Amino acid sequence: MKLLAEKSTTLQGLRVDIQLLRAFAVLLVVFFHLWPNVVRSGFIGVDVFFVISGFLITGHLLREVSATSSIKLQSFWARRIRRLLPSALLVIFVTSLFSYFFVPKALWDEISLQNLASTFYFENWVLAFNSVDYLHAEQQATPVQQYWSLSVEEQFYVIWPLLILTAVWVAGKRKINKTRSITIVLTFVSLLSILFSIVLVAENNATAYFSTFTRAWEFGAGGLTALIALNGRKFKRLPMVYSGVFLLLISVVWISPETPFPGLAAIPPVLGTGLILLAGTGVARPQHELKNYLKPAFWVGGISYSLYLWHWPLIILFPYVTGRELALLSKLSIFAAAIMLAWISTKFLERPIIRSPRLSQYSPARTMLVFLVVAFTILVPTAVATIYNYSISQAEEKDRHALTSDSCYGVKSLENGLECLGRSWPLLAPAPAKASKDLSVLYDNNHECISDTSKLIVCSFGDKSSTKRALLVGDSHAAQWFPALDEISKRDGYRLDVVLRFSCVYLDAPRGKDFQDCEIWSQSLSSYLEQSPRYDLMFVSSWASNLSGDIKSGSLSREEAIDGFHRVWNPLVKRGTTVIVIRDIPELASSPSECLEQVPQKMAKCAVLKSSAFINPDVQFEAAQNFPGVKSIDLTDAFCNDQNCFTMVGGIVVYLDLSHMNKTYAHNLSDYLGAKINSTLEKPGK
Repeated sequence: MKLLAEKSTTLQGLRVDIQLLRAFAVLLVVFFHLWPNVVRSGFIGVDVFFVISGFLITGHLLREVSATSSIKLQSFWARRIRRLLPSALLVIFVTSLFSYFFVPKALWDEISLQNLASTFYFENWVLAFNSVDYLHAEQQATPVQQYWSLSVEEQFYVIWPLLILTAVWVAGKRKINKTRSITIVLTFVSLLSILFSIVLVAENNATAYFSTFTRAWEFGAGGLTALIALNGRKFKRLPMVYSGVFLLLISVVWISPETPFPGLAAIPPVLGTGLILLAGTGVARPQHELKNYLKPAFWVGGISYSLYLWHWPLIILFPYVTGRELALLSKLSIFAAAIMLAWISTKFLERPIIRSPRLSQYSPARTMLVFLVVAFTILVPTAVATIYNYSISQAEEKDRHALTSDSCYGVKSLENGLECLGRSWPLLAPAPAKASKDLSVLYDNNHECISDTSKLIVCSFGDKSSTKRALLVGDSHAAQWFPALDEISKRDGYRLDVVLRFSCVYLDAPRGKDFQDCEIWSQSLSSYLEQSPRYDLMFVSSWASNLSGDIKSGSLSREEAIDGFHRVWNPLVKRGTTVIVIRDIPELASSPSECLEQVPQKMAKCAVLKSSAFINPDVQFEAAQNFPGVKSIDLTDAFCNDQNCFTMVGGIVVYLDLSHMNKTYAHNLSDYLGAKINSTLEKPGK
């Protein structure tokens, strides 16, 4: 173990290469968050940190195994707590105070959840869940979102010593060399992890980025580098350094947010970091050679942990605190403030706690108890904000119910024109803070009636015994009409079936590689419709932007898409089904709930220009025009007037995110939609 334990001479007794790599990694991340269109690969800094952590922690554990043939788990975890948690908990506490004073209440629930997740290090799993939850995919970033990588790292600190202990136990049982056993176990785990990462990334699975299991191999790469260094083999260090630097620079130039990641694309930065660490093991350089050239980088490397913690909440909270968008001067100010706060917390909190003789004498149990006490203490603002938010919403519920009888409530305000347009609505339904949770049963029932694979799912509602049959087909934008159509079907005595698939349009046309499941789903739906009893009505709707990527790339033309719609509708029309296409609703560029939380009084306050609310043409709606047997309904006038589209209509918040209508407004539209349907059906055929 001697070689691995050697340290190069540095300004503070730390390895030169590690401090430089830390500085490189943290500056990449910070500049990426400040200038994402310039430093497009900055997120790979996290991967560099993971490799360094794997190298250092594995080296530490190997030295302990060599000396004692075991690992004192509680002592190891207690040291990690003293090293990492003071600054982490301080940032969460300060961030939560600023969040609850300056951020709109519409975001408090999510901030509270992520404060809790960050404090106890499962933030990566919260973000992983949100990334695959279709209705959370566009969710606003919170000020503690950067804790996802720290969560992965803390989970590594729990699992890694257990793996090494397992390898040591196996070595004892099998009478084999401990180092060899550890190497086999870590190699096996790392291979499983990288294969899992490659598969998930290839499948475009959104959890791949945040999952501990897809990142474990990066720590493993650092650990295996430590094991190679342990062997004491002589390497040509200069070529290794140049190769490592080359791989890192290539990664900076080549990787971008569009690159499937982590997967295969993460290998160059991980390998480059490992080569630099291996080349630097056991190398000593005179201190005076470093002072003039590397001291600034050492200094940044020394505060890299706190800099990573502080920079993100400053970026997120700046617009709320100042009321201004981020510009060049404000970004430079944020960078300077992050550096200053990182230095202060490192110098006056992190290092004193690490070096404190008194704290180092605490038993592991006492250290963990202190952590729990401090953790629950810093969550007091989160608890207070949660209770306050809940109590306010409960107190307002009765008043909201009384609004339903108002002559200007909901869509009636647009029907009645100027009389209602200038009306003030100090109380909105649902509360802007709760609008994102105002989901129809289709969204809220664990997606049991909305497929996310090629599997066809049919669910029945309305009057299930009725011989009158209606069908709702499409994606989540079709599902948003369900609350209104469900009421209509119950009132008119229809059985309402739904066949829905996230992000899929029902048509017979070749799509891009990301939509191959949709092609299979569409084919299955056509087969189902051929074999099932005839439907009297089929309602069709989808996200207008769904086809835009294929059309803009040239892989699908507008004419081919229209022909594809006609091919799936034609057999239905011939069987006597009336196909009704509902035009997609306006789409927003930013969260409406934040604006409505601050200025909810009048409809026009948080409106958006109509010209900017229809981002892409609704090709499915266009295909319905002048096609015999297919009718269309345009409810744009329930969302917009001639100039603006509204995020609040007659006291009702319209959206639950940027493009989906919430349940309350959908219910409010049931009579309006029903009248449109009846009017459409009464018109002579095209």
